[in-house]
Amino acid sequence: MLKRTRILAIILVTMVLFGAAGSASVQAQSPVSLSSLEVKLWPEYDKPGVLVIYTGQFAPDVKLPVRLTFAISASIDSLGGTAGIDSQGIFRYRAPTTVQSGDQLLVSYDCPYPAFQFEYYYNPIAGQGADRQFEYVYVADYPVQNLTLRVQQPAGSSNFSATPDMEVGSAEMGLPTVTRQVGALPAGGAASVAVSYRKDDLRLSIDQLGLPTPGTSPFEDAHKPAASNNSTTVIIAVVAGIVIAAVVGLTIWSGSNKRAEGRRPISAETRTRAKKKGKARATSSPMPAPQAAGDSSVTGYCHRCGRGLKSDERFCPACGTPRK
Repeated sequence: MLKRTRILAIILVTMVLFGAAGSASVQAQSPVSLSSLEVKLWPEYDKPGVLVIYTGQFAPDVKLPVRLTFAISASIDSLGGTAGIDSQGIFRYRAPTTVQSGDQLLVSYDCPYPAFQFEYYYNPIAGQGADRQFEYVYVADYPVQNLTLRVQQPAGSSNFSATPDMEVGSAEMGLPTVTRQVGALPAGGAASVAVSYRKDDLRLSIDQLGLPTPGTSPFEDAHKPAASNNSTTVIIAVVAGIVIAAVVGLTIWSGSNKRAEGRRPISAETRTRAKKKGKARATSSPMPAPQAAGDSSVTGYCHRCGRGLKSDERFCPACGTPRK
């Protein structure tokens, strides 16, 4: 019975462990989709090259928090902001982690907010003299229902054009922009734009307009470990806790059964059998009979067993009792 119960307990623990691992796996694979995403290109704004800005909104059915991962070229100049945007429109900067995979850089960070902004700098600008041109290709990391491409015209530039044809958009930071509504795009889908312009003034846009240099903000989650590590740690901790609890429980349960068996009352039948066995042992080894009184060699008797003792016997040869 004990062996069978232990087997059942082991099976139960195994099922719990697989259930915990399965639920963690499902949570880790929860799909992420975007209801909208605007990709902005700001050439020669505050650094040489192009500032790329993703501003996105999660689809309503996406469960927060989300572990965002963006695959970009490993040849970027630097990262910009990695932030979530709360329901009040306030930017909440989050600590990123980066991993290089071939010619790509994977940038990840946790976002517990309904929207996000991700920025990086790279320099695809080519040309001779004052003539500039570059091409940008966006590859969707997540499916998006409504994608918009927006390009800012650098300060002091002329002959600005973008293809495919783009419409005039609202100004940003006091500079004109052009936009294109791409629409829905699946994960892995691509949208591109080619930009050209002439720029005789080599100063950056913020210098020409007298704008302040963008500052840096502290990460609100800088004291916390990365989410991927959190997930792994939580899974390991849960599994270890279940295993330890199961082992301790089985040990305590087994020990209590053994103690209970040791405390079981002895039945009257068992007591009677024990008494009979004791009597049988006692009668199987009778005391030696004393020798006849007429034996002239006997000068005394053992006070314990009654055997006759000769004059030279200091101890009873039958039971070893000293002679008195």
